[in-house]
This record gives sequence, C-alpha cells and structure tokens, in this order.
Amino acid sequence: MSRAYLARITLWAGDPRESQRLADEALTGMGANPGGRVFVWATGARALLTQDDPVGAAEDLRRSDETLALRGAVEEGESELRLARRAA
Repeated sequence: MSRAYLARITLWAGDPRESQRLADEALTGMGANPGGRVFVWATGARALLTQDDPVGAAEDLRRSDETLALRGAVEEGESELRLARRAA
C-alpha cells in the first residue's frame, strides 16, 4: 500500500504522470487486496483525468465499481473512489 499512498501524494503534488506510474506499480504488487485495488484504481483515474484521458479514467473507475459490486464494500478505497467519481 505504500506505493498506492505515494501515488496519491504525487498526484496532490502536481505530477499526474508519475502518480499514474506509481499506481501501476502498486497494482502489480497489490495481490488480492480489494480495498487497495479500489484505492489505486481511483487514484489512477484521478491522475488520468488530470492528463485529459477520460477513457482511461473510465476504465479504472469501471474496475473499481466491479470490485465494489463483488465485495459489497471495502474498508479502504471507497472514499477515494467517490472523489474520483466527483472529479469525473
């Protein structure tokens, strides 16, 4: 999850490309952590929106929605998903 948090901090710092790279890295090492995956996809969606890539952002948001639909709720990531949806 440290890469996931670093991706969000990097986005806040104004570097969406690096944020997206870190989000991709975080997903690679995430394993079966549904809340973490939702968090990373939501962060990636916000980074992609900042880079004017609504199609890529929509794909990340779709993945988050599918995970939430399967799980019902997750401890981590749901609030980040709400923020990403609001930005979209």
